[in-house]
Amino acid sequence: MLKNVILTIGLFISIVNGLEVVIKFNQTISNDTLTQLNFTYNLILRKKFLNDFYLFNHEIHKKTKRSTQNTTLNFLNSILKNQPNITWFEIQKYLVRIKRNFIPDFLLDYAQSSEEIVYDDESGHHHHHPNLESESLEHDHFHVRNKKKIVNNNLRCNASSVHFNDPQWPLQWYLNDGCEQGFFLNITKAWSLGFTGKGVILSIIDDGLEKDNFEIIDNYDPRASFDLNDFDDDPQPRYDPNNENKHGTRCAGEIVAKLNNSFCGVGVAFNSKIGGIRLLDGRITDRLEAEALTFNLNYIDIFSASWGPLDDGKTVEGPGYLSKKAFDNGIKYGRNGKGTIYVWAAGNGGRFDDNCNCDGYTSSIYTITIGSINQDGEMTVYSEKCSAILASTFSSGKLHQRGIITSDLHNTCTHRHTGTSASAPIGAGIIALALEANKNLTWRDIQYLIIKTSKPYKMNLRDWSRNGKGNFFSHKFGYGLMNAGLMVELALKWINIGEQLKCTNIFQNFQDFLPMSIRRKSMRIFQLDCYECKNLNYLEHVLAKVSLHSGTRGKLRINLISPMGTKSNLLDFRKRDLSREGFKSWPFMSVHFWGENPKGVWKLEVINNSYHDVYFTEWKLIMYGVEYVPKIFFE
Repeated sequence: MLKNVILTIGLFISIVNGLEVVIKFNQTISNDTLTQLNFTYNLILRKKFLNDFYLFNHEIHKKTKRSTQNTTLNFLNSILKNQPNITWFEIQKYLVRIKRNFIPDFLLDYAQSSEEIVYDDESGHHHHHPNLESESLEHDHFHVRNKKKIVNNNLRCNASSVHFNDPQWPLQWYLNDGCEQGFFLNITKAWSLGFTGKGVILSIIDDGLEKDNFEIIDNYDPRASFDLNDFDDDPQPRYDPNNENKHGTRCAGEIVAKLNNSFCGVGVAFNSKIGGIRLLDGRITDRLEAEALTFNLNYIDIFSASWGPLDDGKTVEGPGYLSKKAFDNGIKYGRNGKGTIYVWAAGNGGRFDDNCNCDGYTSSIYTITIGSINQDGEMTVYSEKCSAILASTFSSGKLHQRGIITSDLHNTCTHRHTGTSASAPIGAGIIALALEANKNLTWRDIQYLIIKTSKPYKMNLRDWSRNGKGNFFSHKFGYGLMNAGLMVELALKWINIGEQLKCTNIFQNFQDFLPMSIRRKSMRIFQLDCYECKNLNYLEHVLAKVSLHSGTRGKLRINLISPMGTKSNLLDFRKRDLSREGFKSWPFMSVHFWGENPKGVWKLEVINNSYHDVYFTEWKLIMYGVEYVPKIFFE
C-alpha cells in the first residue's frame, strides 16, 4: 500500500517503545500502592483522568524483540488480574481510524486496474500511481491518463439575495436558499433572525487545525484546543508535501469561515468560536479518544467528528471502554449538566453496502449522526444508511457535482471538500445557531429540535416511512434535511424535555438455555412483551442488543417492529462482510420510534440469507424516553 495512503487513513499500528496501562482501583490509591507498582512492575504513574482512572507507563527498551514484548504483555496481564485493589485495567492497543473524506468514482474504478492514474493536488504537485488502494484520498483537480479535465456542471440554484464580499460566496450552493426542488438548509433565514453562532464554542476532533488561517484566526479559541499527538496546547497540523493533514482545517472552515474578509467563503456559524483537538495524526488509543471527547467539558458546547472505524463494509467496531465512559461523562457533566453535543459523520462505506449501525460511534445515543445529500437532493454514493441517522446536510456527489467550499492549508481555499466529513460540520454549525438562540437546550432537546424541524423531501422514494406518531423517517436521510431557520425559531420557544427514563426488557424464551436456530435461507421472528416500562410514555432512542453466531455475518438482515407497527431496519446485508464472528451483545440503535408509546409486543425479524444456520442467543431491548413531551413537539 502506498505510504501516503497509509497516512491518509490513519493506519498507525507499529510497536512503540513502551506500554500504556490504564487502571481503575476499588479505593483511593495510596503512595504505597504507587511505589509497589513502580518498583515491582516498572509502572510509572502519568496522570489521573476521567475522574477515577489512572494512566501508567511501562517502559520497554527500543531494541527489545517482539517476542519479549509479548512476554511482557502476558506478564502484566497475569499480575494485574490478581491485584485485589484493581477493579479494571487495560493495556492500550492501537486503533485504526479513518477520516471520512471521499475519493471520486472514476478513481475507484481505476483502483483495481493497472492503468496509471495522474492527478494534480491543490498545491500543484504532480502524482503518478500505478494502482490506488485507498478510498480516502481527495484532491481538487483530477485528470485521467489523457489528462482531459473533468469539470462541474452548471449549478441549478438561483442567485442568493444575500450579498457578501467573500469571492466564493455565490458558489456556496448549500448555504444559498434558492436551489430547485425546494430543498435547502434555510441558513440565511437563521442569519436574518440575528443568529450567527455568537457565544457558542465548538471543537473539531481531527488531524489538527491551522489556527492562523485567514478564515479561522479571528474565531480561533485556544481554550477549545489541544494536541494529543504531541501533548501540548497547539493544534497546528503537521505539514508534509501531500498536505495530508488538511482535514481538520477544512471541517473548521465550514463552520467559522470569516464573513466579509474578501477571501474564500462564509461559515455556517461565522461568529462562533472554534478550537481543534489534534488526534488523528499519530497512534490512536482508546485512552486518547476518551481524552479528546472530554476535553474542557464545561467550556466546549459542541464537538464535531468526521472520522471513525474502517468504512469497508465488513468492520464491526465501536468505542472502547474508556471512550464509552467519556461519552457518559460528556453527557452527564458537559455544559454544566446540560450535556455536551457530539456531532458525527455517518460514514463513507455506502458503495460497499456498509451500515452505520455497525459503527458504535454513529450508533451511540449520545451522538448526532449526519448523512450526506448531493446537490440534486439524492443520497451520495458513499454515504451510509442506517436507523441511527438523525438528519442530513449537503456534501459533494460525483465529479460533475459541486463540492463544499472551505478553508485549506497554507491559507488557501478549496471547493472540493467532500464525504460525510463535510456534512457533519455543517450540522454542527446549524446546532450552534440554535444554541445561540437558546443556551439552555440540553443534548436531548437538540435532538428533538432536529427531528421536529428537519424536512423530508423526494417522498416518492421507497425508503420513506411514517412512524406511529406521524413523523416521516428514512434510513438514508434520517428525518430529512436540517432546517436552520425553523430550528432557531423553535429553539426560542422550546420547553426543556423532562428526565430521561430507561426501560430494559430481556428476551427469555430459550429452552434449557440453548440458542434458537435460524435455518439457512429463512427468517425467524422473535417476540417480546413490554408492558412494565413505568412512566415511559414517549420513546426516544431504542437499542436492541443482539448476540448470535452466524455462518456469514454479511448475509444477515435484522428488522425491529414496534407495537405501533413501525418497522426499522437495524442491519442490512453487507456483501463484503464474510466474517463468521456474528455479533456479541452488539447494540443496534434506532431513532425511528421517536414519540411512540413503547407498551405492547415488539418483534425482531432476523433474515438469514446464507447457506449456514444462525444461532440466536440474546436479545435485550433497551428503551429510552420520557413521561411527557412538550405539546409544541406535536404541533
